[in-house]
Amino acid sequence: MKRRKFLASTASASTLLLGGSVLAPAAASAQASLATGADLTGWRTVIGDGVWVGPGQSEVTLDDIRTQNLGTHSLLEANIHERGVMAHNITFDRFSAPDGMTKTHTAEAEFRIPTVPTTDNWDYNAQTLEIGVFVWDGETTRSDYGVAIQWVLNPWIAEFGDIRAWAMTADGPEWQTVGYLEPDTEWHSFRCQYRPGAVANIRIDNDNIDVAETVTEKSPTWGDTIDGRFQLEIVSVWPGQNPTVPAHSAEFRNWAWRVTA
Repeated sequence: MKRRKFLASTASASTLLLGGSVLAPAAASAQASLATGADLTGWRTVIGDGVWVGPGQSEVTLDDIRTQNLGTHSLLEANIHERGVMAHNITFDRFSAPDGMTKTHTAEAEFRIPTVPTTDNWDYNAQTLEIGVFVWDGETTRSDYGVAIQWVLNPWIAEFGDIRAWAMTADGPEWQTVGYLEPDTEWHSFRCQYRPGAVANIRIDNDNIDVAETVTEKSPTWGDTIDGRFQLEIVSVWPGQNPTVPAHSAEFRNWAWRVTA
């Protein structure tokens, strides 16, 4: 991965990966300083807000996304019926962390796409693959702290292959390019070390990127605990006016979540 630039300042923004209080009802897993898994068994799958509905199409529902846990890895799928919509699969887990606002959270996972999107192969295409690491402070600030990146996989746009992070700019919150990863079908590694109130260090394969955190106020329906949250996501390709478009899928495996002093 070739680094293009770094984010140096702390950002405070509402991240696009989370739609309203869509993640609020999920209970946190039992407190643990270390949690691991080969696949995402026990995680929850919800619809994100990266959705778009084309002419004549019904709204995106849970029936348009799916996560299959296959033992050695999990397969996230979006727009599985190949409708003229853009669908967003968020698969996530929460980890109880009563002292999480003063601890370092380390999240790791491996990811790959099964086919490289191209403008010549309409049968398989994609919009993004996304990964987020967050800490919810329900005790004091009632805000969600964290970082998020996306790998741009739509081959029709100039940003194809970019790694982007959500950040505050002079024009408001937006995705900013922080690196580049050539789209291929190899397994890639993600590792994030993050302490609330500080810049996070993200490593993709052997390259490091410093990413500023976001801070987001949430609905009163969110709980009063402190929880860590690890979310793996995909967004299917934007359909334009096409009544049918390809499904998008990505594989994730060997995840870990650690909390240390």
